[in-house]
Amino acid sequence: MTAMGGRIFGAAVALVTERGFAAAAAHADQMIPHWLTASVSSPAPGIDLARRPWHPCYLRKKGVSMNKSDLVAKVAELSGLAKGDADKAVDAVLAAITGALKSGDDVRLVGFGNFSVSARPAREGKNPRTGEKLAIPASKAPKFSPGKGLKDAVNG
Repeated sequence: MTAMGGRIFGAAVALVTERGFAAAAAHADQMIPHWLTASVSSPAPGIDLARRPWHPCYLRKKGVSMNKSDLVAKVAELSGLAKGDADKAVDAVLAAITGALKSGDDVRLVGFGNFSVSARPAREGKNPRTGEKLAIPASKAPKFSPGKGLKDAVNG
């Protein structure tokens, strides 16, 4: 623990023992330095930042991820299709890529990237709890390699 972390912890323990837990919780914001909480923009609902705001589980990612309905809405906006038609188009593209990968083919979208299947050989592993040896069967995993156009677009 760093010297600053030790002082914060020591102040918290002293406050809890002196005034009780309720008083310590009320003054928790005074015990945490501003530089620890300055990087936190908006925590997830129900998360108490006074406890451990520097922990990675309390920090949100900078970008917002796009789910399928967001993708469908964006496709509808960019193509001029109705949302129902855009949904069918997105489903058709995903089904075509999935079908090609299931049959062992690669999907190459020039400028965007390549979808392929990589084969993982059978191997022997260990159960971490008991140390017992296990046989891990061979498997296939989908793989995506971004193309030059996508890399250039992401990097500006």
